[in-house]
Amino acid sequence: MNGNGNDISTRTKMKRVDEQETIPTVLVIAQDGLLQALVRSLTLEGYVVLSANNDVEAVGVVISQSRPIRILLADVNINGYRLARALKQYRPDMQTLFIGTHPQQSSDVLDLRTALPRVRQLLKPVKEIAADAHWKGLAATA
Repeated sequence: MNGNGNDISTRTKMKRVDEQETIPTVLVIAQDGLLQALVRSLTLEGYVVLSANNDVEAVGVVISQSRPIRILLADVNINGYRLARALKQYRPDMQTLFIGTHPQQSSDVLDLRTALPRVRQLLKPVKEIAADAHWKGLAATA
């Protein structure tokens, strides 16, 4: 293999590492597929979405994932407040949004309608991330 092949391989590996660090990851914790529509929407928009059905699965995901998890979306109906506190010890920079089917439970609880816009507000859209990465790549080759 010539030097160009190695350069392409190196660039591909660097791109994968860069994508892993820049494309936001969201962890969704909910029982019974309550937030399936939200998970589907986030995935279609290009975010990396990790799911857990309970606190044991959530701890496993948080500990085993090498990706930075930017946002935790926690169902308040599965003791989301306690779980969020427990997960913060592993991911102190992770932001937490609480979602419930009855958002009037508390002022800090979002409903399914307002959760996606709030995530978009907190995270840079994946299309913008891809455009930034493209321009960085062009600048690096110049």
